[in-house]
Amino acid sequence: MTRHKLWPTYFLEEINSTHEELAPELRRYLYRFDKKTKQSTLGRALKRNISEPPFDFLDTARDECEAFGKLISWIDRRIRSFLTPIIGPAVNPGLRWSIDHCESWYHITKEGGFHGPHMHSNTSWGWIYYFDDVDVPSHGGSNRFYNPISQHVTYVDVGLRYVETLDWSFFEVIPKAGKLVVYPGWLLHDAQPYFGKKDRLILSGNMRILEVNE
Repeated sequence: MTRHKLWPTYFLEEINSTHEELAPELRRYLYRFDKKTKQSTLGRALKRNISEPPFDFLDTARDECEAFGKLISWIDRRIRSFLTPIIGPAVNPGLRWSIDHCESWYHITKEGGFHGPHMHSNTSWGWIYYFDDVDVPSHGGSNRFYNPISQHVTYVDVGLRYVETLDWSFFEVIPKAGKLVVYPGWLLHDAQPYFGKKDRLILSGNMRILEVNE
C-alpha cells in the first residue's frame, strides 16, 4: 500500500521581535493618514465598522514613515525565507525572483466590525500584520482560514467525516502584537466580528512573486 497526502497548503506565523520599537511610530502615522484619506469602496457589503484606504497605502507610507520601511524590509526577509524552500523545487535553478507588494492597506476595526469570507484574486500570496494582542474568547476578532476541501464537498458520510474534524474546517489565527501571517491568496478567509473597545489594527497586503530578468 502506498498512501499519499496530496496538495499541501503552506502557511506562516511569526512574531516580529522589533515590533515594540516600531509600533508607536507606525501607529501615529497610520492614524494621521487615516484622517485625511478617502475610503476604499471595494467589497463594502462584506465589511462593517472598518476603516480601509485605497489599496496603494504602502506606496506612500514607505516614503513618509521610516518605521514602515523597516517593517516591510523585515516582512520581505521573512517571506523570502518562508517561500524559498516551497517554490525552489518548482523553478529553474538560479532563477531570481522579487516580491511585488501589488496591493496594500490597513484595517482599523471598531466595536462590532467584521469582514466576511473572501479570497484574493490576481495574487499568489497574501499577508497580515497585527499591531496588538486581542482577547479572542472575550472580544472575538480572530481571522479564520477555511479548509479548501470543504468548499467543494457536496456529500458527506462517515467516510468523509475527517474533513470536518480537528483543524480541517478552519484554521484560526489569534491576533498577537507583531505577528505576521502569510497565506495563499486563493484561501478563503474572514475577520470574525470584533467587540473590543480598543481599535483592532492590522496592516495587510497582496503579493506577486515575479521573475527578475537580467
